[in-house]
Amino acid sequence: MKRYLNILLTGFEAFDGDTYNPSMEYILTRNHFFKSLNITAMVLPVSFQRSFEMIENQVKQNHFDLIIELGLAKNRPKISLEKVAINWDDARIVDADQVQLTGKIDSNLADGIFSRLDLNAIRSGSDQSKIEISYSAGTYVCNHLYFKTMAHFPQIDSVFIHLPGTKKLNDQNQWFDEELFLTMDKLIEKIIL
Repeated sequence: MKRYLNILLTGFEAFDGDTYNPSMEYILTRNHFFKSLNITAMVLPVSFQRSFEMIENQVKQNHFDLIIELGLAKNRPKISLEKVAINWDDARIVDADQVQLTGKIDSNLADGIFSRLDLNAIRSGSDQSKIEISYSAGTYVCNHLYFKTMAHFPQIDSVFIHLPGTKKLNDQNQWFDEELFLTMDKLIEKIIL
């Protein structure tokens, strides 16, 4: 696998009535880890427009060879490596800007774009009981951002990773934050190194 030297890593703010998002918390608490791997990390708003604009601005200022986007899938039991982004929005709720999109993201592009990363190899070198490959990043801001990132920056390898909910969101969830974050550290090292 390829070794990546300049990485952009993003997570999202809390949304949909929650006050907590593990993707944001991971970004905010792992500076020492990110610096050791030359990772630029930032938290994005849950906004169809502004989230991509922030990534676009970072890409213009830097020479990234990998973009890793994190989001929350609070009802999934495992970390999900997203294989594909579909060219479709079907938002069940408004975003942070009160926008609720439905329809094709870009009518001039294909119905889907696949990540070029070998997700099977990444998963096989990780704890497979905690990590799955998913073929649906949803139809909300996560998928929208993933699709636009791969469509606009085909020269940069990209992957979207959905994090499961943790006990801070719901006591029924199986994950504690620190366990999730340590698993993510190992997964990101596996992707990058």
